[in-house]
Amino acid sequence: MELKNIIRLAIVCAFLSVITTLLIHSTIFEFRNLDFNEEIQLYKNFKYNFSKWLIIAHCLFVLVTMWAVFLIGLKEKLAW
Repeated sequence: MELKNIIRLAIVCAFLSVITTLLIHSTIFEFRNLDFNEEIQLYKNFKYNFSKWLIIAHCLFVLVTMWAVFLIGLKEKLAW
């Protein structure tokens, strides 16, 4: 994989990580003031499930970004 493609991958994943961070911490996915029965039924709620998948996607974007930064640093170190 070329250095140019790795840098592009790192930029895209970092940007997507920022977007997912903003979505995760926004008020869109607040589930407060629920009684016990409503909390039990949360697994049926699309927004609740989507928020959990968004957290997983965010973690993957961060991991890919860090791996790409590591590869960029490794390629730069080996080029010396």
